[in-house]
Parts: sequence; C-alpha cells; structure tokens
Amino acid sequence: MKVINIRVESNLYLSCAFHSVEKPKARIVITHGIMEHSGRYQHIVDFFNNENFDVVTYDLRGHGQSGGDRAHVEKFSDFVSDLQLVFEESIKNNPELPVIFLGHSMGGLISYLHSLQKNSYSEKISGYVILSPAMSMPALSFIEKIKLFFARLLRPIIPKKTEKVGLLSEELMTDPYQQELHRSDKKVMSKATISLLLELLGQSAKVSKDLRVAQKPSLFLQGDLDTVVNAKSNIEVFKVLKSSSNGVSHFDIFQGELHELLNSHLETRQKVFTKILTFTNKALQLNTKK
Repeated sequence: MKVINIRVESNLYLSCAFHSVEKPKARIVITHGIMEHSGRYQHIVDFFNNENFDVVTYDLRGHGQSGGDRAHVEKFSDFVSDLQLVFEESIKNNPELPVIFLGHSMGGLISYLHSLQKNSYSEKISGYVILSPAMSMPALSFIEKIKLFFARLLRPIIPKKTEKVGLLSEELMTDPYQQELHRSDKKVMSKATISLLLELLGQSAKVSKDLRVAQKPSLFLQGDLDTVVNAKSNIEVFKVLKSSSNGVSHFDIFQGELHELLNSHLETRQKVFTKILTFTNKALQLNTKK
C-alpha cells in the first residue's frame, strides 16, 4: 500500500491510499460516509484486490488522516471537487485502467453528484456503485426542526459549532463483530459542524427535487430497514432513476438490513459483495465495447 497526500487547497491535504495488485483489470475509487474514515473499508479493499482490482481509498476533508477542521465543510461541492482530484491523481499510474466509483452514505451522494458532472476523463469511467446514499433523509421531528432553525441562524456567525449526531452501532449494521469494531474505533466521530450538517441536508433536498440520470452504468443498493437515510424514499428515487435511464441504472434492496450493507451479517455481506462484483464486471464489458 502506498499513501500520499493530495493537495486540494493551499493549506489542505487529503490522505489517499493506493492498494495495488500485480495485474489489475480495473481500479475502484472508494468514498466513505460522514464522521468515519477510509480504514473501515479494508475488507472490501481486500475483496477487490483478490479479484484483481486496484483500489484507491481516501479520507474526506475533515475526516480520518486528511486535513481540515473535523467533520466540517463550507460547501458540499468541495467534497465532489476533492473526489475529482483523487480520481485525476489515481489515473496518473496505469492511466489505461478503467475506473469504477464506489460510495457509501454521504459518500454515495458525493459519488452520485460526481456522476452527473461533465468530465474530461469520462472515457476512463466505467460506472458507479452507490450504497445507502444520503439522497433522501428521514423526516425531522418538531424538536429537530427547531434545532435546524437555530442552526441556520447561527451558521453565519459560528459555522464550526458542532452538534452531536447519535449514530449507534446497532442502528448502522447487523454484524455484531463490526458493531464492536465501530464502537472502539477512535477515528469515528460523534459530532459534526452545523455547516456540514446543513450542507448535507440541503444537498439531499436538492437532489430529491431534481433527479438526473448519470450517463454511466450505476448500481444503487439499499437496506430496507435503514433509518439513517430514508430507505423508503431512496427506493422510490431508485425506481425513478431506473425507469428514466434506458437500462443504465440498476438497484437492489436487501431485506432486513440496515445502513451499512458492507458490514451486514456475513451471508448478506457476501451477497452484497457478489452483487457489486457482478455489476462491476458487466460495466467494464460495456465500456470495452464502446
């Protein structure tokens, strides 16, 4: 594994890791979710390495080993721009390799937005895998609406004020071993700035009102018992995207599963990995035929 720092602003660097194999057939670029870090994805890195894929992981700004104020962003578009810079850095080595993007939760939303952008390297992109994306968020309670009102008032004055976000391990994943790892992980945060939270909610609302279909093959996966995002609304979004995509977009629902499909029970997790691998290989074949 090779780790480098990618400069995204004058004083801000992203920590990026290249997990390479001897004869890769493609490259996977993974974007993690809010208040976590790329190290939690080592098991899917190992899976794809064993299937002869190079894998690129990185920590979002304000997360993990990357620079920036913890769990903070000024504009959500900064995350999307950062992903583009990671992508451009990744293709400097073995530029002929096709690329598949994989994003989870907030990382799924970032990846989806990236799929809608015009890209001068689009011929290198074969597809997107988007897991439990933050495209539809749960309805807010009355108390949460009050907090949101005051957060909007405070943001211009103290944008880096943090708010506790209660994401319990048992609400995120069904695998007990992964739950314990999550609870003991010191790099997993429990607070985010009001700026980041408002940007996430705002971007999610914009996406729901203006659904657009990516030109590249896309696979959307969702657990039906997910309460971190609005699973029911996400599924409706996936249906709209599939019906509008002329066969480019696909989705699958995993019954009885929560937010982190990559950390579900072993039997389900194997099905998720297989589903991703099958889609990835088909997307690569389609890109080769063009």
